[in-house]
Amino acid sequence: MRNALRNPRWLGWFAFALTTVVLLSHYAWKYGLNVAPSTSGDEISYDMIAWNLSHGAGFAEGGITEEFRRLYDRDQPDQLPQQPPAAPQLVAYRPPLFPVVISGLNRLLGRQFYGVRIVNVLALATTAGLLVWYLAAEQGAIAAFSAFVAFLVLDTRTRLYGRAILTESLAVLLLTIITLILLRLRASSRTSVLAATGATVALLILDRTMFVLWVPLLLLFLLCLPAVSPVTWKDRFVHTSVFLAAVLICLTPWGLRNTLQLGRFMPMGTQGMGQLYAGYSDHAVNGRGVWTLNAERELRGELPEKQRTRLELEVALADIGRTKAIDWARSNASKIPLLAVQKVWQEYRPRSASACLILGAAVLGALSTLGQHDTRVLLLLHAMNAIVIGATWSVEGRFVVPLLFSIHVLAGIGISRTLTLLMPRSMAVEPTSEDGSLKD
Repeated sequence: MRNALRNPRWLGWFAFALTTVVLLSHYAWKYGLNVAPSTSGDEISYDMIAWNLSHGAGFAEGGITEEFRRLYDRDQPDQLPQQPPAAPQLVAYRPPLFPVVISGLNRLLGRQFYGVRIVNVLALATTAGLLVWYLAAEQGAIAAFSAFVAFLVLDTRTRLYGRAILTESLAVLLLTIITLILLRLRASSRTSVLAATGATVALLILDRTMFVLWVPLLLLFLLCLPAVSPVTWKDRFVHTSVFLAAVLICLTPWGLRNTLQLGRFMPMGTQGMGQLYAGYSDHAVNGRGVWTLNAERELRGELPEKQRTRLELEVALADIGRTKAIDWARSNASKIPLLAVQKVWQEYRPRSASACLILGAAVLGALSTLGQHDTRVLLLLHAMNAIVIGATWSVEGRFVVPLLFSIHVLAGIGISRTLTLLMPRSMAVEPTSEDGSLKD
């Protein structure tokens, strides 16, 4: 029994099961698993696209039928417009993975919201299990337990995004898998592993388009991987090419769809260019780097009056937004460095006492293990994230959520190091191997 409790694999399964039970029970008791989401944010957009997909209307918004609105009217009366719905119209500003998942659940379970919340909880629970498994094996039971408590109890993001009809939970799991692969990847790794890594990165991009900006940074990371045996630069370029080819192959169907539907080469859709002005404008400066709707309102006000489809409107906003953002950047180049720092600060700054504790523990964990390969990789992932945030905009913390695994790994180490200093030496628990025996 004792060996089972000290076995990292069994500890990981226990964390997975406990997280699943706790989150589902909490949601069911406090809110209801099938309660409708807000009608004022991104959630209804994903729900609407998924509904149209499951009814053969394509990747589209609109078409609010009586069946679609039934749960909204039950929980939030009079929040949806009462006039006859317009026909669904194709869109290209949302990534496809999450709506496709919800669409499949609609086909399987009918009109509901509990299915996607269960999927979100399973994604976060899997992350919790991998977090405990990794830390128990590498840092010991105290670090694993500390990280698990911080992840499930202290971190409000876990409870928020497990319930929200948003892409964050899937992004957390996908980036967790990528992180674990990168921690063990070496320059001599097999091409099949690199291909699987590229496919997983592509799925992450299809879940949150912003991660396409990570690809060049990941290519540099792969080129500079440490080697346990002599590896030529030719081999490094071959492995990097395999990774990039896997990413591109997996993204090709979505890229072709967007290019054909939009009538121009915009493989990742319109969101990036359509929102660029929100990151490079006086609106961004006034908001200290935080995204607001003001930039889009300005762009819409400058478009000439004309009957347009949704796709035509998205392209028009992307064109004018790109032009105005470039013009602003040229005229305000001196403001861009400080604006980039503000964007990163708005994402990473703690907004509660528990967030301060988690961030402080993570910083302590990073500083105390800075010489370890795994810690340097985790910090490099945050450096990549900071570069991308600085180049785009802030949404006050949402762009940091996919990196919860790395944050809680470092936080668990920081808490365990502190506790180890305070407790008698005889009570310290050493890291264990997969079979439960003590590691050398």
